[in-house]
Amino acid sequence: MSLSITRLSFTGARKNNNSYIFFIHDCLNTMRLKTALYVDMLVRQMNNHGYAAYIVHKGFESAGALYVQINLPAGKARLYNRHHDYQTDSLTWAAPISDFEESLEISDVNTYTKRLIDRDPDCWVVEIDDFQDRLGTPKTSDLWPE
Repeated sequence: MSLSITRLSFTGARKNNNSYIFFIHDCLNTMRLKTALYVDMLVRQMNNHGYAAYIVHKGFESAGALYVQINLPAGKARLYNRHHDYQTDSLTWAAPISDFEESLEISDVNTYTKRLIDRDPDCWVVEIDDFQDRLGTPKTSDLWPE
């Protein structure tokens, strides 16, 4: 695993036991949207295409983890989360509790998201109602914003 740094700048120094300690601020080559902005974009995109999307839990605006629950017909649901893939240095979608295409009982997904919120109050949970099962997954549908 390598970390690419485009620029290093010294933000300050202080003397400690006859030696100087420099505080280094690194600027990575990837700019990331704040989670709040991405969530607003996702909800608006889904609403514009006829899906009822709403925020169940608001997390930390700048960098909270994002979980998206897709409610399907017959009491089923899928759960996806967006996370940073350090090998490719990009944000990707994953299915944290099942295979990517697998549907689970909605009660199991709700229980899991409640535990997520209890464990990490900074996370975001968005629900999208797709009762005709037309949306697909983040990997197969172009409706999901990048």
